Amino acid sequence: MIGGRQLPLSCAEAGHSSPARAEESCGATRGDRVRRGRSVPHAAKLPLSGDPFIDAQDWEVKGLAIDLKEGGPARAVANVTFTNFGEARHVRLDLIKTAAGWRIDDIHWRQGSLRGLYKK
Repeated sequence: MIGGRQLPLSCAEAGHSSPARAEESCGATRGDRVRRGRSVPHAAKLPLSGDPFIDAQDWEVKGLAIDLKEGGPARAVANVTFTNFGEARHVRLDLIKTAAGWRIDDIHWRQGSLRGLYKK
C-alpha cells in the first residue's frame, strides 16, 4: 500500500473493462508498449524470453508476498517473493508516482532488469 491504497500491478488489475479503457485511464505502460512492439526498435530481437513479472515462461505461483517500501514522496520499491513450481523467486519492482498515479519504472530479476534490455 502507498498512501493507504493497494496498488494494482497492471492496468488490467485496476479493473478496467477493456484494454482501450485501461490505456485511457492508466496510459500505456512500458510493459503494454513492449507487448505491442511499440517504442522498442526491433522488439522481436529483445532477449526477453519470459514474463518479467515472474522471471519465467510458465508459472504455478504460490506463497506470493509483497514487501513495499516508500523511498520518498514519488518513489517506492516492491520486493516480491514467491515460489514458482517449488523454486524460490524474487522480483523487485521500482515504482514511481506520476500525474496519472503509481507506475512500474523497472522490473529486476535474477539476470538483469527490463530497463537493462533497452540499453544493450
